[in-house]
Amino acid sequence: MGGGCTPTIDIYEDYNSTAPNGGLYGPICFGGCLELCCEGKFIYKAKDGRQIGRMRKLTPQSCGDCCKEICTDSDKYKIEFYEGSTAEEKANTIALTLLADYMFFERDQGIITCVQEEGQMVLKFTCCLTWCCGCIFPCTGTIKPQNAQGGGGPVGAEGEWEPEDEWLRNYVRNVKMNRD
Repeated sequence: MGGGCTPTIDIYEDYNSTAPNGGLYGPICFGGCLELCCEGKFIYKAKDGRQIGRMRKLTPQSCGDCCKEICTDSDKYKIEFYEGSTAEEKANTIALTLLADYMFFERDQGIITCVQEEGQMVLKFTCCLTWCCGCIFPCTGTIKPQNAQGGGGPVGAEGEWEPEDEWLRNYVRNVKMNRD
């Protein structure tokens, strides 16, 4: 991994290879709210510079797609193969799409999350993630209510807010268990 300001994943032919035979190159900014308006484009190139495949994380096309993008980890991708790509290179492109999805789009805190801080609910959001020298830096913000008087659903066993609807309460608990 590396690439300065461009996410770069080196691709090796096998575990004994000493030099990469290709690489996956992505954008400097991706994820977060940026997912709602800009496609995340990654290019798979051979060592000789020949383009093998392209993976695009698609933007939502409808209001329902926007809600799904904000409230779930469900994503839509389009994979394109360039002329002359071998079957092995196409398989690598599909595998790299899954790897890039996990590395760049699934490890964040989501576009919007509600958490409890200092006894009150706050809204945290991720504007985007940026890449620099092998590290991902989130660009985030927090909205704290002024003079919050509480309200909403019942308080859980740990003093955290819980939704009143049973199905939503179960969903929130499952999400918390999977994040821990």
